Amino acid sequence: MLFSIAMRPPESRPVSIVLRALVGAIALCVGVSLLGCKRSEPPPDLLKTQREAMERAKDVGKTMQKSVDEQGRKADEEGR
Repeated sequence: MLFSIAMRPPESRPVSIVLRALVGAIALCVGVSLLGCKRSEPPPDLLKTQREAMERAKDVGKTMQKSVDEQGRKADEEGR
């Protein structure tokens, strides 16, 4: 029976069947889109990440400056 209704021309199909199918399709789309919006973890703290990267860069700079200072000190001692 359902197949015979589907094969009828659109003007002879009952409106309720078309509306049910349309509402069902819309509900399915909304349900799928809501499932896709679920977050599994909180968003990263971008400022914290940038601060940590800046601190690491400062530490590397300090280490490099110590190395340069020590090499300069050794060169001064050898030159005397």
